[in-house]
Amino acid sequence: MRKALIFVWGFSLLIQIRAANAELDWRDSHSDALAEAQNKKKPVLIFFSSRKCDKCLQFEEEVFNSLEVSKLLAEFVLVKVSEAKIFKQYQVPMHHNIVILDQKGQIFTRIWGPFSLTRFNEVMEVAYISILTFNAESGLAGKTYGEADAAVRRASSYIGDKSILRKHFSGRLKKVKQSVETTAQECLKQAQDKKTEKDYVRAYAIYYQMSREFQGLEVEKKAKEEMKHLESDPTLAKEIESLRFNALLISAQNARQQGRLNEALKIYQELLTIYAGTEYAKKAAEEKLKVVDKLAGSDCKAWMSLAKSWLLNKNKERALEYYRKVVEKHPDSSYAKEARRKIEEITQGE
Repeated sequence: MRKALIFVWGFSLLIQIRAANAELDWRDSHSDALAEAQNKKKPVLIFFSSRKCDKCLQFEEEVFNSLEVSKLLAEFVLVKVSEAKIFKQYQVPMHHNIVILDQKGQIFTRIWGPFSLTRFNEVMEVAYISILTFNAESGLAGKTYGEADAAVRRASSYIGDKSILRKHFSGRLKKVKQSVETTAQECLKQAQDKKTEKDYVRAYAIYYQMSREFQGLEVEKKAKEEMKHLESDPTLAKEIESLRFNALLISAQNARQQGRLNEALKIYQELLTIYAGTEYAKKAAEEKLKVVDKLAGSDCKAWMSLAKSWLLNKNKERALEYYRKVVEKHPDSSYAKEARRKIEEITQGE
């Protein structure tokens, strides 16, 4: 009877371990993983491996597939790579090594194996909380207070009663949280002071900026309520419209300067929707095209160059293949406009 119970318990444990393994969602595309990380605001774990690497397979089985580690790895975008060019890009000398990137794709730390399960979990916990703490402090410095607060909450929730993590990170996280709360109260007071002075446009500007900077927080709701109240005043309509446009435009420009191109693109699209058919929309469209071209740049330049080469070699079919690729992948770019023109030239000449 005891042997039967041991067998059932062991089989149950094996099922749990395999279930944990199934939960790990590994990507096989380095570029897709980076794009997903930026979109989901998650860090990236790159595992440099190979099917022929016995140590890699052993590490996956004994460490990655453990219940404890797999729970932590769920907080990362996971990608396995074996391409030599990516090894070279990250200066990784051999298999069985790990590189951690922040959500923007910048190297945060490197982990050279081998590690025991316990040691690897400790290292990963420190790396994860370090990234969240860095994100919180960066959000505070960059005035994205909603993101800073979200990073603090995620980190604090994970730290819990883990004494080593509390010792090294709780103080820094608490400082960020207090700064966010203090800044919110200061902004509310500044806006209220402007309302008292009957400088309603300036008050609206402060509330509007708060609605962008404190996204996801209770103070964002308060700011939007105040904005709605001021927007109902017909004597302020024209000034508020101009102010909103310029505020959004500045937000998009700031995002571009900081390399957050997808975020800038969303803001320009928002401007096009709000101010459709106006001069404001024309300006937004011009700025959006610059971002679209920048995002499309490396791909489209290469494809346009290849298409030109095939034309010089009198191979119209291959040239059309690359021009059409430009149009399909980046239809809103200036490259696509030029590609369409070339497609029309080629097809009309046939």
